[in-house]
Amino acid sequence: MSERTVFLRGLSIGVLAGGATGLLFAPRSGTETRAQIHEKGVELLERFEMGYAEALRRLEIGIAEIHKKVEELSSEADKALGRDKEDLARWQEELAAIDEASDEALAEARMG
Repeated sequence: MSERTVFLRGLSIGVLAGGATGLLFAPRSGTETRAQIHEKGVELLERFEMGYAEALRRLEIGIAEIHKKVEELSSEADKALGRDKEDLARWQEELAAIDEASDEALAEARMG
């Protein structure tokens, strides 16, 4: 878990604990206290939703960057493999020519 996640979790717990403690010791009626608890709950939910939306946005950006890098690396690998295939084909042709020349040289040596 990252330091930021731990910090945000601790901050959230601290806010909730502080808010609950403040409400318990506040000289208000039950109706007022419940209304205030509801209001704070709605505020916390909105803050959580905003934080979640921001985290999701950053995650989507990160995933898009990863996809882009994978595509770049894949393209580079395809190019490298293409060059290697071309080199391999050229080497095979050269080896075939050498093999043919050696067969001809061996045949000549046997004849003569």
